[in-house]
Amino acid sequence: MPTDDELKPRTSAAAGSTRVAGIVLCGGRSSRMGQPKHLLPFGDETMLQRVVRTLSAVVSPVVVVAARGQQLP
Repeated sequence: MPTDDELKPRTSAAAGSTRVAGIVLCGGRSSRMGQPKHLLPFGDETMLQRVVRTLSAVVSPVVVVAARGQQLP
């Protein structure tokens, strides 16, 4: 699990002019898992919610790519 310091955005001379987005690929079949991985509980949230929350701390925007008709939390 990353620490708060590891989640802080990195700064550089060009940081003000550079945007970084995060993309979460969430459209798999979860065939080996037998159930949708993105909906698995992870503490008090789902796996997808945890990934998006963690990624949002360091990049913006965060885009979730899901399969057509896929249930999202």
